[in-house]
Amino acid sequence: ALIEAVGDRAPDLMLLGFEPVQVSLALLSELTAPALLLTWSRRRQDLSDAVRSSARGMVHKDAGPQQLRSTISSVLGGSVVFPGASLAALLPQAPSFRRASDDLRLTGREEEILNMINAGMATKQVAASLGIAAQTVKNHLRVLMVKAGVASRAELSHWAQSPAAAMRQAETG
Repeated sequence: ALIEAVGDRAPDLMLLGFEPVQVSLALLSELTAPALLLTWSRRRQDLSDAVRSSARGMVHKDAGPQQLRSTISSVLGGSVVFPGASLAALLPQAPSFRRASDDLRLTGREEEILNMINAGMATKQVAASLGIAAQTVKNHLRVLMVKAGVASRAELSHWAQSPAAAMRQAETG
C-alpha cells in the first residue's frame, strides 16, 4: 500500500520507521525516493544492512526533536548520516564486512565522491568542490568503505577500479 501511495510522486525524503528494521529495508528496495530509517534497533547487523542499502541515514527513535531535525536537514543537504560510533565499529569487525555485497547500490553523491577520490583529490578538495564540509566527505567515505567491504581509502580506490565496479557503473550510468 505504501509503494502504491507513493506512486510516481518524488518526495524529497521518506521517513521509514517500521520494526523490525528489515521491514523498512524491504520497502526501501522498492522505492526510488531517498529514505531515512527510524528504528529502536542498535544491533550491528541492522546497521550493516542499512548501510549496504540505499538508505541515506539511520536515527534511533529515542533521538530528541533537535537531533531528528538536524539529521533530516543533513540528509536533505546531500549527506549520509549513520550513527558515527556504530558505523566506525563495523569496519574492523567480522569477515562478512571484508567483502562487498553483490547487489551494492551507491547513491549519486557516493558515486560523485568516489570518482573525485579516484581522480586523486584530497578530502578538503572534494569538500570544496561539492560545497560540503570535509567531515561530510569523511562520513561518505566511511559508508563507502563499509559498502565495499574495505578498510582503507587505498583499498576503496582499488575496489572502485575493479571490473565489478566498472560493470556496476555501466548498469547505473
